[in-house]
Amino acid sequence: MIVNPTSQGWEIIFQRAHALLAAKLAYYLANKLRTPEAIWLEMLTSIAEHDDGQTGWKRKNHLTEANAPKDITQQKYNLEQARRVVSESAHKSRWIALMSSLHAYHLHHPFQGDNQEVDQFLEEQKTYQKLLRKSLKISEEESEVAYTVMRWCDECSLILCKSQIPPQDKKLEVGMLPYGTSRFIHQQGDKVSVSPWPFEKKQFEISVEYYSVDQLAFDNDESLRKHLKDQSPNVRCWHFAEHS
Repeated sequence: MIVNPTSQGWEIIFQRAHALLAAKLAYYLANKLRTPEAIWLEMLTSIAEHDDGQTGWKRKNHLTEANAPKDITQQKYNLEQARRVVSESAHKSRWIALMSSLHAYHLHHPFQGDNQEVDQFLEEQKTYQKLLRKSLKISEEESEVAYTVMRWCDECSLILCKSQIPPQDKKLEVGMLPYGTSRFIHQQGDKVSVSPWPFEKKQFEISVEYYSVDQLAFDNDESLRKHLKDQSPNVRCWHFAEHS
């Protein structure tokens, strides 16, 4: 979950909703950035599903030690979820499996050396990626260029979900897309803009669903689950427009 504090409690965005928002951003990218164009639908699928494989509510991993909803940044890593995403993606296509493996590797690489299980997982992914590239007849560079798109959309979506767009006249670096320089997201009146502009349309609107929680702490995961189940989601929209 993505958890943001509010004056009344918390705002919760499920990770699958965040991933869908990332796919919406990818959908509007300029044609030249839709890499590879021949299987762009598979690329969108891999972005939309990159946070699938969650363990659900049976595991007690949704609350902090203070019994508050736990944000994804408070979790070190989740190899079980990563393995599940990579494994399930293989039933869709080799390309989706490759992007899922690259993303799992990127997320867990900072923890290399922490323990044998993480190191083994990283080696498994490197071997798996090599086999997939050989099967797809693409180079490592080509796969990395494509993954850059996925990573950029993921990071941009997180910035939106975490309400991290800086105030007027300030810019935040999102990262690089293929064939260009770093991109910066910023507020432009009541609109959001990215410079240099990476999208095909000059303006568009995207949204994400979130839940408002008016309770600071919960007895257990089940009480949080029931609380969210009883809520109707809210919708937050962003109007993107090219800087004038």
